[in-house]
Amino acid sequence: MRGIGTKESLLIQTITPLSAMNLAILSATYRAATGKELIADVESETSGRLRDVLAPLVLGPVEYDVKLLHEALSGAGTDEHLLTSLIADRSPSDLYLLNQAYRARHRRTLEEAVKGDLSGKTERIYTMILSSNRPSDNTPVDPQLVEADVKALYKAGQGKIGTDEIAFCNIIINRTVPHLTALWESYQRQHGKTLSKVIKNEFSGHTKSTLLHIVTAANPKHITDGPRVWRDVKLLEATMKGMGTKDDLLIRRLIRTHWDQIHFTNVKRTYERKYKKSLEARVASETSGDYKKACVGVVRGA
Repeated sequence: MRGIGTKESLLIQTITPLSAMNLAILSATYRAATGKELIADVESETSGRLRDVLAPLVLGPVEYDVKLLHEALSGAGTDEHLLTSLIADRSPSDLYLLNQAYRARHRRTLEEAVKGDLSGKTERIYTMILSSNRPSDNTPVDPQLVEADVKALYKAGQGKIGTDEIAFCNIIINRTVPHLTALWESYQRQHGKTLSKVIKNEFSGHTKSTLLHIVTAANPKHITDGPRVWRDVKLLEATMKGMGTKDDLLIRRLIRTHWDQIHFTNVKRTYERKYKKSLEARVASETSGDYKKACVGVVRGA
C-alpha cells in the first residue's frame, strides 16, 4: 500500500492465508511500525469487492460479527436471516463475548437491541437464544434426557392441537449438537418423522427458519461429516446457484466459515464429494479479477 498505487495481488497474498490470531498480530505490529491502523489503510487503499473481502479478514471474527449484527439490527427492517446465522448456534460463552464486544461498540446489549428492533414470536426466539444455557458440545449425551425430550417434543407438537412453541423452542435451543442428533434419531424411530419435518409442519416464519438452522446442523444422516458441515456446504452452494452470484452472501459465508480451519477443511471435502467439484474451482468460476484472487485465497486458507 506504500507509494503510488496499491499492489493488490501482494496485499491479497499477504492477508488471505493468515489465521485470525496471525491477522491480529499483524494489525498490532503494523500499528506499532507505522502509527496507523491496518484496517483503515486496507479500507482506504482498496475498493469494491476486493475491499469487501479483505476488510472483514483484518477486522477478525468478533469485530466482523459485531459489524454484521449492527447491519442486521439497523436500517429499514431487521435482517432476521443474518441474525440467525450470527447467533443461533453459538455457545453461551461465545454469545457472552459477542455481547460484550457489541455493547462496547454500540452502548447497548444485544438483548436490548433485539427487543428494540423486533416483536412477537421473532423477538421471543432470539431472546431465548441470547439467554441460552446450552452446555458444551463435549458434554456426554444423557439417554434419559433424550427420551424425556422426545416425549416433551411430541406433547408440544404432534401430540396436541396447537403447538406449545415455548416448550419446543426451549429444548431445541438449549441442547448440544450430539444431543440433538440422538434426539432426531429417537424421535424419528418412535414417531416416524424427522425433527426438520416436524418443525416445518408446526412452525412458520423466522421461528421455523431459525429452528431449522439449529437442527440441520445435527442431522444424523450427515453428522459423520462433522457438526454443521452439511448445512454450511448447502448454504455456500446456495450463494452461487442459479442466475447470478449472491456476492454479499458468498463473501459473508466464506469468511465466517473459514475462521475455523478444521471445520472449513471438512466443508471443502464434503462440498467436493457432493457437487463433484472443488469449492475453490466453484468460487473461481463465479468471481473475477482481484475479487476472485481474494476469494480463492480465503478458500485455500493457511
